[in-house]
Amino acid sequence: SDNRASANALFFPRDISQEASSVSLGGLASWEPDFWSALRNATRIETYRAEERAADYGLARLSLQAEIGANYFLLRGYDAQIAIYTQSIDLYRRSLDIVKAQFAGAIASALDVARVESLLFTTETQLARVQGQRQVTEQAIAILVNMAPASFTIKAKAAEDLRVASFALPRTLPSTLLERRPDIARMERQMAQASRAIGIARAAFFPDVRFRAGGGFEDAGFNLLSLANSFWSYGAAVSLPLFQGGFRRAQLQQSWSAYRETEDRYRSTVLNAFREVENNLSLTSQLTLAANRQDAAVGATFKAQHLTTELYQGGLASSLELIYAQVATLTARIDSVQIKAELLRSSVALLRALGG
Repeated sequence: SDNRASANALFFPRDISQEASSVSLGGLASWEPDFWSALRNATRIETYRAEERAADYGLARLSLQAEIGANYFLLRGYDAQIAIYTQSIDLYRRSLDIVKAQFAGAIASALDVARVESLLFTTETQLARVQGQRQVTEQAIAILVNMAPASFTIKAKAAEDLRVASFALPRTLPSTLLERRPDIARMERQMAQASRAIGIARAAFFPDVRFRAGGGFEDAGFNLLSLANSFWSYGAAVSLPLFQGGFRRAQLQQSWSAYRETEDRYRSTVLNAFREVENNLSLTSQLTLAANRQDAAVGATFKAQHLTTELYQGGLASSLELIYAQVATLTARIDSVQIKAELLRSSVALLRALGG
């Protein structure tokens, strides 16, 4: 710095130079020793909070993946139903042509024609409903994969059966698999943060110690590096509030209450995870058995329909019996597809319950 005082300044000593220059270089350092781990606990809380946010991201990603998988299997179930309804409609149209020909030859009555027409129209109605549900599901998948519904399509499969992989789950699953669940990891990190907050509240009962040191060089010119031109200062401060009306004790109690709350929430999250795993294990097991039994039922209804058709063509069965047989076959096939689609969705839910 360079300074000059006015020659006419009031009370300015005449024996002192009006101009003065100085050059100074200094620094300041302070240190707060972490005797009571308050700083260490605060740092770890922020680390745990970052890990909690990472778990939130993992939970959102897992939920999105599971939702896409469940909707995809639902859509494939609709494809199988559409194929079954389409095949049945073709069969009913041929049956209607036969009944109309018999009606023209005075072999069948108008009631028989009305019955077959009712069955045909009802099946066409069900086909239209399933096609609409498939379009809605396809559009939902488009949104989940971040695409506009108008520009997203999934090619339909004309298969009449929904394939289900045959796999057997082990009799026991280690509960440590649940450690992969993001929601459990998130709650565990929250509990860790609450635990560190107790340490910070406890540190407030102890003295706060700080050290401070400063120094440098100062000279009228540039001859700084001279011991005579050096200046320094150092000191320490210790503070301890003697009376705060129970404020620190209340903060400690609040920290313990927050910890117990997160502990209960953590336990609730773990118990809910066990429930989800048990539910989906039961569903996959029972639905696998149901799918096998329903396949057997479909085979039996097909056999009954063929026999009824032969009897009807031989004049030994009525059109009502034939329609009942056809409706039973269609219902059994649709139920089989729905059970398998539910089995696939429950397998997705089981993987989600186990953390992916």
